[in-house]
Amino acid sequence: MSEQERRGAAAGVYADFDDAEMMWVQALLDLPVPIVVTDDEPNILLFNPAMQELMALPPERVPEMEGHEVFRTEETHGTQTTTAQRTMANETQIRGVEAKLLNHDDEERTVKITSTPMYDADGDLAGSVTALQDVTELREKERRLQESQEQVAERLTDVIARLETVAGDVADNAADIEDRAVAQDDRLDEISGEMESLSANMEEIAATTDEVAETAASAREAARRGQEAGTEAESAADDILATSENLEATVDRLADRMDDIEAVAEIIADIAEQTNILALNANIEAARAGDSGEGFAVVADEVKDLADQTREYTDEIGDEIEAITGETDRTVEEVERAHDRAVEVSDRVDETLDALEEIVEHVEDAADGAEEIATANDDQAAHIEEVTASVEQSATEAGEIHETATETADLTERQHDIVEEVREAVEELSEDLAEGDD
Repeated sequence: MSEQERRGAAAGVYADFDDAEMMWVQALLDLPVPIVVTDDEPNILLFNPAMQELMALPPERVPEMEGHEVFRTEETHGTQTTTAQRTMANETQIRGVEAKLLNHDDEERTVKITSTPMYDADGDLAGSVTALQDVTELREKERRLQESQEQVAERLTDVIARLETVAGDVADNAADIEDRAVAQDDRLDEISGEMESLSANMEEIAATTDEVAETAASAREAARRGQEAGTEAESAADDILATSENLEATVDRLADRMDDIEAVAEIIADIAEQTNILALNANIEAARAGDSGEGFAVVADEVKDLADQTREYTDEIGDEIEAITGETDRTVEEVERAHDRAVEVSDRVDETLDALEEIVEHVEDAADGAEEIATANDDQAAHIEEVTASVEQSATEAGEIHETATETADLTERQHDIVEEVREAVEELSEDLAEGDD
C-alpha cells in the first residue's frame, strides 16, 4: 500500500499525521478491534477497517457525516451526543458501557463502548479514542442460554412438582402398606392362635375318637359273644323241641304230674317273653350304637343269662320227664301243649338270634365309622398343621413386609428431602437468572 493510500480517506484516515504519529495510526488500523479516533471538535480522524465492517459504512462517507449520524444509538438518537463527546466533556474514561447500535445496513448490534480522552504534549485535551466490542453474538448466546436455563428451570420446577406429588403418593402408599402390613400381621397372629387352639381341639377329638373306636371294638366283640350265645340258645331251644317231641311217646304216665310240667312250661313262656323284651331292648341299643357301645355288653350278658336259665329249666324238664316217663298216657294233651310252647320258644330264640345278627352288623358299621372318623380326624389334623405352618410363614413374611414398608417410608422421606434440596436449588437458579436479567 502506498503512503498516500495509507494516509487517505479510503483507508479511514482523515488527518495529516507525521511519520512518528503514523506508527500508532497504523497499529490502530491493524487492530481487529473497531476503533475511532476524534479530535476535540470532535472530528473523526481515524475510522479503522474493523469499525468500517462493524458499522457497514464505507470510509469515504465518514467525513461527510456527524458523529451521531455515524453511531446510531439510543443516546445519539435522543441527544445527538456520542460517547466520545461525553468522554471529552467530562475528561473521564467511559469503560464497558453496553448499548444497542444500528449499523448502516440497518442491523442492530450490541456493543460495549470504551472511550478514553487523549491529551497533547502540553496536557491539553486533544480528542478521544473509542473502541467498540461487538458482543451481539455473545449476548444472543447468553439470551439463548438464559432461555434454555429458564426452560430447564421451568421443566425442573414442573418435574419437582410432579416428583413431590409422586413422592407424596408414594409416602401415602408406603404408610398405607405399613398400616396394612401391621393389620395383616395382627390378623395372622390371631389366625395362628386360633389354628393352635383348633389343633389342640383336634387332638382332643382324636383322643375321644380313639376312645369311641375302642368302645366300638368292645361293643363289636360283645355283640359277637351275644351272637354266639344266641346260637347256643337256638341249639338249646332245638334240644327242648326235640325233648318235647320225644315226650309225646311217653306221656301216658304223666297225668298226675301235669301241674309241674305246666309250671315248667310257664317258666319257658316267661323266658320267651323276657327274650322278646330283650330283643326289643337290643333293637333300641342298636339304634344307640352310633354314640356308645356300652349297652351291647349288657344285652349280651342278659342273653347269656337267659340262655343259662333256659338250660337249667331244660335240665329240670328232663328230670321231670324221667320222673313221669311211665305216666305219659294221661298227659298227652299237656305234652302237646308243651310241644307247642317249645316250638314258640324256638321261634322266639330264632328271632332273638336274627336281632343279634342285626346288632352285630350295626356295631360293625359303627366301628368302621369310628375308624373312618379317626382316620379323617388324623388327616384333618395333618392339614391343620400344614395350614398353621403356612400361617406362621405368612406371619413372618408379613413382618418382613412391615419392615420393608418402614424402610420405604424412610426412603420416601429421604426422597422428599432431596426433592426439597433440588427445589431450593432451582429457586436459587431462577433467582440467579433473574439477577442476570437485571
